[in-house]
Amino acid sequence: MTLVLYILIPIAVLAILVALLLKSQRFGLGRRTALVAVVLALVGAWLTIDGSFALIEGFQSRNWPIVPGVVVDSRVEGTRAFHPEVVYEYTVDGARYRDSTSLQQPSFGGRRRRKEVAEVEKGLYSPGEEVAILYNPENPAVSYLGRHIHWSVYGRTGTGAVLFGVGLCFLLLVGFGRSAAPGTDP
Repeated sequence: MTLVLYILIPIAVLAILVALLLKSQRFGLGRRTALVAVVLALVGAWLTIDGSFALIEGFQSRNWPIVPGVVVDSRVEGTRAFHPEVVYEYTVDGARYRDSTSLQQPSFGGRRRRKEVAEVEKGLYSPGEEVAILYNPENPAVSYLGRHIHWSVYGRTGTGAVLFGVGLCFLLLVGFGRSAAPGTDP
């Protein structure tokens, strides 16, 4: 229920601001500025919500049970945005599961550098190697290789919050406007 409110309240605020924006334009910030502000706020809200879900699951996974697993395959995937792909298997209560991860490696930076980093990460997980797997006790098919929340999740959430805040500020400026300068007609 709390999570639903966390999602719905910003959307409601945004809807009210858009309505105010459409109702009046007060001080020279045009429709293009308003459109950019709406896009910034929406993208920021999406990144913040998406990152928050990842953070919540990451924090919850710290308490998940650990089982041994085996790396089945590790390779570098992608043509422009290279990332390692590690496939692993593990057993929980007699049932065998197979999952994969890109190790949450972000896909930015120079093309050659991304490929080098992906190759190094891939090299850390050789096929046949035993690894520690965290699995969700409520749904053992959901698992993580390793015990950490990657820095990119914090970056995505923070970037989203900043974009949402900037978009919201512009929407407030456009929607409510500033008072007219003394001696001028509003």
